[in-house]
Amino acid sequence: MSDNPDLSRPSFSQRYGYKEIPEPVKPGEISEKARKRLWNKLYEAVPTGCWEVDDYIYVEHPWFDIFKDVHTDFFELTSDTFTSSAASFYQKYKSLICGSDDAALPFAKLFDLLEFIMAHPMCPSEFVDEVAETFEKCRLAYRMNKTPPASIYLAEDEVVQKTALEPALAVLAEARFEVANEEFRSAMNDYRSGNYANCLANCGSSFESVLKVICKSNGWSFNKTDTAGPLIRTVVEKSSLGSFFKEPLALIATMRNRLSNVHGGGDEFRAPQRHVARYAVSSTASAIVLVASAVDGLEFAGEPGDE
Repeated sequence: MSDNPDLSRPSFSQRYGYKEIPEPVKPGEISEKARKRLWNKLYEAVPTGCWEVDDYIYVEHPWFDIFKDVHTDFFELTSDTFTSSAASFYQKYKSLICGSDDAALPFAKLFDLLEFIMAHPMCPSEFVDEVAETFEKCRLAYRMNKTPPASIYLAEDEVVQKTALEPALAVLAEARFEVANEEFRSAMNDYRSGNYANCLANCGSSFESVLKVICKSNGWSFNKTDTAGPLIRTVVEKSSLGSFFKEPLALIATMRNRLSNVHGGGDEFRAPQRHVARYAVSSTASAIVLVASAVDGLEFAGEPGDE
């Protein structure tokens, strides 16, 4: 539990009507308060050292390595232009996070930067916790998935996150699902970046990969070229699932075939909307958990009704 004051709690003046309670920050936006708090947390997290010879203050490990990778891989700059100077770090990142409108990163780019930093293998888990706490206390419309690699998602997706996405990622963490895991994570990244047609394609590919792995693991006959239809029939018939599950499970493949960019659309431009992609991601996650539970008898924490 944090020792910091609860900034999300209304103040005296707000509770008694002398001052309005601010509305939660809308999706697609970030408040100035949140930007300043994020900079404070980064400033406090990054240790510095000093060379006594010339009083040069530098950024220490592991943050030296993290920001070197940010410099070369995220901002795509050359290694020779990177400096370990703490003064340069303070000036650059304070400006990027909470500088003027011209200097500060736009909302989406800032979240991309945060995700890059938090997903870095050397990023301290304490910093991820601080970012998650900032999102809540500043009433942003987003929350953190702390499961490595850490990621940001809309708060309105929280139920789906807890009951579908996290259990699905737990299933896909098994080595045998390596390909399906990569495809499903690509689908989530496509969803976050607004590439909804590609999101549907990767959802379908991931579920198809899961079905093939399950068939192979259990010695059930299938062809490598099988599409989702015959694979679903095999899994449903061989498992404890009722036959009525065939159609809802097949919908994942139908969305992929009709709405994604996996097949040519002819003269029809395919541009599925966000709510369709959101349904595709959540239904694919639920289907993965459903099939894994039916075949392997797996159970997951965080399901509806759990305390």
